[in-house]
Amino acid sequence: MDICGDVGCQVITKFCKKLRKLTHRGWVTQMGLISLAQGCPNLDYLEVQLLYISNEALECVGTHLKNLRDFRIWLSNKDGITDSSLDNGVRAMLMGCSKLERLDINNCFGGLTDVGLGYIGKYGHNLRYLCLCNTGESDKGLLELSKGCPRLRKLRLSGCPFSDQAVATFPLNIFPLRYVWVEKRVITRPMVSAEPKLKSIGGPDSVERAFDRACAVAKRVEFLRAIQSEHDELEAKFFEERAALEANIRNYMHHCIQRWVGGGSTPRPTVQPLSLQWARHLSASCKFLPEQPAAATLISQARSTRQTEDLTLRDRNRYDIVTGAVEVDGAKEEDAMDQTDDTEKGVPEFWLTAMKHNEITAEEITERDEEALKYLKDIKWCRMDDPNGFKLEFFFDTNPFFTNSILTKIYHMIDDDEPILEKAIGTTIEWLPGKCLTQKILKRKPKKGSKNAKPITKTEDCESFFNFFSPPEVPDDAEEIEEDMAEELQNQMEQDYDIGSTIRDKIIPHAVSWFMGEANQEDFGVIDVDFKELILQVVAVKCELQKGGNTVAGGEA
Repeated sequence: MDICGDVGCQVITKFCKKLRKLTHRGWVTQMGLISLAQGCPNLDYLEVQLLYISNEALECVGTHLKNLRDFRIWLSNKDGITDSSLDNGVRAMLMGCSKLERLDINNCFGGLTDVGLGYIGKYGHNLRYLCLCNTGESDKGLLELSKGCPRLRKLRLSGCPFSDQAVATFPLNIFPLRYVWVEKRVITRPMVSAEPKLKSIGGPDSVERAFDRACAVAKRVEFLRAIQSEHDELEAKFFEERAALEANIRNYMHHCIQRWVGGGSTPRPTVQPLSLQWARHLSASCKFLPEQPAAATLISQARSTRQTEDLTLRDRNRYDIVTGAVEVDGAKEEDAMDQTDDTEKGVPEFWLTAMKHNEITAEEITERDEEALKYLKDIKWCRMDDPNGFKLEFFFDTNPFFTNSILTKIYHMIDDDEPILEKAIGTTIEWLPGKCLTQKILKRKPKKGSKNAKPITKTEDCESFFNFFSPPEVPDDAEEIEEDMAEELQNQMEQDYDIGSTIRDKIIPHAVSWFMGEANQEDFGVIDVDFKELILQVVAVKCELQKGGNTVAGGEA
C-alpha cells in the first residue's frame, strides 16, 4: 500500500484487524509501527519504511506479532534512530517473534552495533534469510553473528564494514548456509571506523585466527559427511535386505500352510540367502540352538568374514573426530598455523547444534541449557532384553554445572504386537551449588511493615532439557488414578517417549546431517527391527519343514 504515514496505519488497524500481510510504502514513524503491531496481531509478513525507529517499537513487535515470519524495515535517514542503539529492541523482537524466518534491516546507520549482531545470532534460532544493509561496527559483530543462527541459509550484506576474511569465515561457521551475497561499502557511515574495534578484540590477526579455526572445523565436518554417506548407503542396503528377508519369511510361512492344509503337494519355494554383509552385523547379537544348522553355518561364515573387516572404518570414528581425539588430513595444517592456547579441537557444539536443528528436541532446549549442552561429547543407545526396552547414554566433559560424566535414560517396553511404554527411568543429576537448570530461584521483597527485611526466596521448577532425565512416574496402583490425571500422565509419557525415540532413531544415526542442517523431520524412518526374531522365524519354519517329512512333492523338504 502507498498511503499517508501514521494516520494510514491507524486506519489499517481499525478496519483490517485480521490482516496477515502488509507492505507499507508510505514513510511512518515508530508510532505507526506500534499501531500496526498492536492492531494487527495476525500479521505474518510486514514490510515498512520508517522515518524514525526506537527500541520501544521493536519491543512492541515482539510482544504482539507472535506469528510474524517475515519482517523488513527500511530507514530513511541517518538520524532516524531515536535511541543510542537498537540492540535491546532487536533482542526483544527476536525473543518474541520465535517463528521469524526472514529479517531485513536496511540503512540502520549506527543503530545496530556488534552487540546487536550477537543478539541476532543468539536469538535468531529460526532465521533462514538475513539481509543487513549499512549495519554493524566491525568484524567482531559478524563473528558473533556466525556463532548463532543455526538454520540460516541465505545472507545478504550491503555497505557493511566487514573485511573479506571475516565474510569468508562466516559460512565456515554456519554449515547450513547456501547463499552469500556481498556488496562493497558505498556509503560512509558517520561513526567510528572498524580498525579501532579490531584492535579491541585482539588486532586484525584475530580474524585470521578465526578463519583458520573455521577452515579446520570445516574440513573435519567434510570428513564426517563422508562417514555419514557410508552409513546412509549401508542403511539403504538394510532396507533392501529387510524387504528381501520379510519376503522370504512370507514365502516359507505360505509354503508351510499349504503343506499342512493341502497334504504337502506344494513345491518348496526358492529363497535367497541373507547377505554376509548384514549377517556380519547380526552375528554379535544372534544366538541359535544347535539343532539349527542353517543359521549356525550362516553365523560361522559371518564371524570368519568379520575377522578380515577393513580396519579403516574403525579409524573413521565419529566420536574421535568430534572430540578432537583424532585429527583428519588438512585440518592439521590449519591448526599448525594457529598455535594459541585457545585452539579448538574437534567440532565444537556438535551435538547441541544437531539437536537444535531437530524440531522435537529443539523445543526442549532453553537458552540456559545451551551452555551445559556445549559439554556434551557423545550420545549412544543400546537395546535391552531383560527387561525389554532400550537405553540412551549422554556423555559429558567435565563442566561447571554437574558432576555426572554420563546421564542415562532407560525405557522399559511391553513387548506386545507393537511397543508400549511401561515406564521410563532417568539419572539423578548431581548439580553443583547454584547451577541447577531445572529450577529457578525467585526473590520477592517483603511486605511493608514486615519485621523481616530480608527478601523472600522461593524455588520453583522451570522448563529445561534436563527435565528429560526426570520422567513422569507411573503410580503402583494405576487403577485409582482419576481420569483427567491419567490422561495427562499418558500425554506426558507419550511426549517423553517421542523425544527418546527421536534421539535414538533420527539424531544418533544421522547426527552429521542434523548438524549441517540438511536433515528434515520426515527424512528418516524408524529402524527398529528385531533381527534375531526375524531370523529365528526363518529357522523355525525350516525346522518345521524338516520335521514334516524328508521329501515333498516337487523337491526335497
